[in-house]
Amino acid sequence: ALVAEEAGKPRWKPYVDALTRLKGVDVQTAFLAAAEFGDFSRFASGRKVSCWIGAVPSESSSGPRESRGGITKDGNSHLRRALVEGCCSLGSRVRGPKRGDPARPASAAVERIAAAGNERLLGRYGHLVGAGVHANKARMAVVREMVRWIWVIGLQVQSELAAA
Repeated sequence: ALVAEEAGKPRWKPYVDALTRLKGVDVQTAFLAAAEFGDFSRFASGRKVSCWIGAVPSESSSGPRESRGGITKDGNSHLRRALVEGCCSLGSRVRGPKRGDPARPASAAVERIAAAGNERLLGRYGHLVGAGVHANKARMAVVREMVRWIWVIGLQVQSELAAA
């Protein structure tokens, strides 16, 4: 209840309203993402965002030898865990747009980005699981991509707020 109350404050509301358009992202996760990112423009690329959350595979390569391990788990464990939990129900999700809460409006640009993100994330999860990838690995791949969609939506909201 306290998180929802804080998320409704003017500082966080535009971000929370926009981020909850992604499937698997509720008010608490959206607020956590907005608070942890702070300034979405501090990252130069989606790859840096994935590294920041610790959702990239570790690597120990030298010369022609290439060796990859599990995810690094460096970085923001709180947000990574919240996103993994949100992705746990992806197997039971249906395609199509997430029904938005009328009390949480979002711009048309955000709606388009979120719709594209939802379609991509659900398709990626289904493809990976269908190809025989273990469900947990597939979820982590989706989290790695989901945090990039969150970043893009956050950048859009920041630009809209700056233009207003």
